[in-house]
Amino acid sequence: MKELDIIPREQHETSKNYAKRILIHNILTFRLEPGEQFQDKVIAECINVSRTPVHEAVLELSNQHIVDIFPNKGTFVSPMNEDLANDIYEIRYACEPAITARAAEYREPEDIMVLKENLHMQVFYISQNLDRYMKLDDAFHAKIYEISGKKGVFNIINNNSFHFDRMRRLRHRLDQTEEQCLIAHREILQAIESGDVEATRRASAKHLIQSFEDIRELRELYPRYF
Repeated sequence: MKELDIIPREQHETSKNYAKRILIHNILTFRLEPGEQFQDKVIAECINVSRTPVHEAVLELSNQHIVDIFPNKGTFVSPMNEDLANDIYEIRYACEPAITARAAEYREPEDIMVLKENLHMQVFYISQNLDRYMKLDDAFHAKIYEISGKKGVFNIINNNSFHFDRMRRLRHRLDQTEEQCLIAHREILQAIESGDVEATRRASAKHLIQSFEDIRELRELYPRYF
């Protein structure tokens, strides 16, 4: 097992929630790889909590298909789940182009400023700090949903996107992916700023389709993860 990335514990955070957040973070960032075995005891020692909250966190993650528990064998990081990732993709493809198009109607100058600043930061971080870039990517889309009056929809999708997000992170190992993402975000922003509803809809759909095509390629390149 690679050395875990121990992110700071939040104020008033329970030991179980902290253990769960640590595990999710390290699985998302592939420090704990798909199919890798780990022990509650080791995790507990790493984050200085007892084994009970770690075990409780692991049970919750098992219910979310993030880890697999096999009696008499142990606990393993779940393989990449293409079906669950595709479910989120289908939901996003069904609603996101229309929601993004609404942003072209309702955007205000200050909204465009926020999106431009976000995109500027994406350019800086995409090759420097993937964790930071992913947060900026999420914030970019969250802002678009907010402009459209659909921030709640974004939150519902985002809170159920673990399997899709793990695919997204792996996708950034592909050649040209980083530049493709930035180009797609620029096209979406330019269309929103111009107020062109149909161009915005097309740019959003194109971005999602490209993401899906890249994700399908991952199975061929990383079969051990599936």
